[in-house]
Amino acid sequence: MMIIAPETLLMDEPLAGLDEHSIHVLMSLLQYTTALLHQSIIMISHQTHNLLPYIDYHVHFDKNGLHYCQQVAS
Repeated sequence: MMIIAPETLLMDEPLAGLDEHSIHVLMSLLQYTTALLHQSIIMISHQTHNLLPYIDYHVHFDKNGLHYCQQVAS
C-alpha cells in the first residue's frame, strides 16, 4: 500500500499482536512516510494506549454510530 502511495491509507488492526516497542517503530515509520508522501491514515484499532503522539483525531464507533473523542488513553 505504501509503495503505491494512495492519498489515504485504510488500515484494519495494524497493531494487533505487536509489543510496545514494535508499535512505536511502526507508528514512527507511518508518521514519517505519510508526512513525506502527504498521505492520510484511517486506522481501525482496539489499541489506543500510547498512540496520542501519533494521532490527530480519535473517533469511537459503537451501536449508536461514530463519536468524536476528545481524550485518548495515554
